[in-house]
Amino acid sequence: MENIVSFKERVKNCAIENAKIFNDNFVNFEYCIISRAFNDGGYYITKAFDGNYLHLVGVNTSMPADSFFKKCLDGTLTESDFDFVKRGVGKNTLKGAVREKIHVLPNMVTIFEGKPINVQCSFKKNQVICAFASTDNKCTLGFSNSGHPKSLLKGDYLDDNKKFPVEAILRKTHESEIFDELVYNSGQNCSYIDKDLKNKITIEIWDKICK
Repeated sequence: MENIVSFKERVKNCAIENAKIFNDNFVNFEYCIISRAFNDGGYYITKAFDGNYLHLVGVNTSMPADSFFKKCLDGTLTESDFDFVKRGVGKNTLKGAVREKIHVLPNMVTIFEGKPINVQCSFKKNQVICAFASTDNKCTLGFSNSGHPKSLLKGDYLDDNKKFPVEAILRKTHESEIFDELVYNSGQNCSYIDKDLKNKITIEIWDKICK
């Protein structure tokens, strides 16, 4: 007889499977997103911490957010470590939100891997308010003013009248002083960006995106 996997087990497995990719792609790097959507300088810098992962998965737990991520990362997360009970949120409502999040979690952890995406400044959806949000049409990832990933939604929720394509994505490790890797380049001239960014990226990248 085929084993039936419970919803809670699917959530656990998804959280574990995507934790390493989130760590490799987000926690280990900072990104510089360049787009005409950002009127103030033309770019936005993002960074992620261990504790951001719990909010993106959306479950409730009594453990600290960084401990939740560590258990996901080392594969020791159990079904007893989390639930779907939050004050002010119905259980079915929360389960529905988590269901949508785990559906697109694999898209979210690779959203900055060199594919064309769109962004919108000052994003708002119901109770979700973000400094900006990005989408690959399959998921919408919102960021706080400090550049941390804040909210994950299934689908594209950006306003067609306010969204713009990303024209370049740069990244660096936390230890590096400058962005030294060009992850994505649309080929469009990005000379509209604030000149203070020139001191934060390599000359080679500057010349390539501001030709």
